[in-house]
Amino acid sequence: MGTPHQQQWPFKTNRNMPPRFLQRLEKQNEAYKQAFGGEPKFDPPPYPVSTPRSSISDASFQQQSPPPQYSQLNHRPSYHYERLALPPNSLVLVTGANGWQGMHVADQLLEHGYRVRGTVRDADKAIWTSKYFKEKYGAGRFTTAIIPDVVPRGSLHVAVRGCSGVVHCVSVMTFSPDPTEVITPTIAGALNALEAAAQEVNVKRFVYCSSTVAAVASGTGTRTEVTSDSWNMSAFLTAWQPPPYDLDRSWSVYASSKLQTEQAVWRWYSDHRPHFTLNTEYFVDVQDSAILHVAALILPDVFDRRIFAANRPYNINSLLTLLRALYPHRILEGDVSDHGVDVTVYREAGYAEELLRRMGRRGWTEMEVSVGRCCESFI
Repeated sequence: MGTPHQQQWPFKTNRNMPPRFLQRLEKQNEAYKQAFGGEPKFDPPPYPVSTPRSSISDASFQQQSPPPQYSQLNHRPSYHYERLALPPNSLVLVTGANGWQGMHVADQLLEHGYRVRGTVRDADKAIWTSKYFKEKYGAGRFTTAIIPDVVPRGSLHVAVRGCSGVVHCVSVMTFSPDPTEVITPTIAGALNALEAAAQEVNVKRFVYCSSTVAAVASGTGTRTEVTSDSWNMSAFLTAWQPPPYDLDRSWSVYASSKLQTEQAVWRWYSDHRPHFTLNTEYFVDVQDSAILHVAALILPDVFDRRIFAANRPYNINSLLTLLRALYPHRILEGDVSDHGVDVTVYREAGYAEELLRRMGRRGWTEMEVSVGRCCESFI
């Protein structure tokens, strides 16, 4: 990559991940490298190269800044005919605005006419996110608040001042097998965001970015039906087994962090009954997910509910098949023999797809389109 820090691509791995999980990530890394013919010129969006700002020229900074891709709306969204919970030009706080999900959420909010204040951990991230959004949307639409740590109480109180909505995307992603290093701070950060929102009288909406792993332990060959009453208790039980904290429980710890944080968010909301409404949203194609975050924030009849963004299952083999079709000139090795198909059924996913249509989309973005345009952003 030619930068001071050589990184695994396209997925950042961590020594705390389970061995089988690491093996599958490595398989995906190799597949992407074979498809693209080597390392990309810059880190995958939306993560910048960690080079000191003073050593980056304007030209190289533009190349290394990671654009949220494909943000153009196809036609006028139908929600323009509705009275919105947050009027356009309202200020929205997005935590973790430099992350993959957070940056797409910020981008879609700006695309739909809102102002965004994004929290980032340091000045370097504040510089490149501000530069990118200023060039795309003009001055004054996106600002940053540098919050090195969202765990201490009161850490977000200043950042939320003057905001009408909050989208909380921050989560601990170290994949440590120790639940106290992942679950505890993730819960603390979410509760701090809620407390800060409760202190700001202008806040009308709060959206927490959850994950499908909070609701279900998706597996292969077993049909599971997921509803708003579903919780992944098997991950919770595994995550909190006594030490030693071996690598095989890393995924369960992450899943339990999403489960317990979402439950803590709903419990806080039930106990305090603040002046704002709450929605939680799940993950699918990153732009679909970002638009659903916006829908949960601004549509007046969407409140106090879990929104399941789940299109269709995939595994490494279906991904390899798709990459072979997209890049037939590349040689991609054989399939993974022990990788089955997830047959989980999300009973309420149709509601999320309807929200996408109300926001001007035609429905879910198909995997072929999502993977294809993501690949194009690297080459």
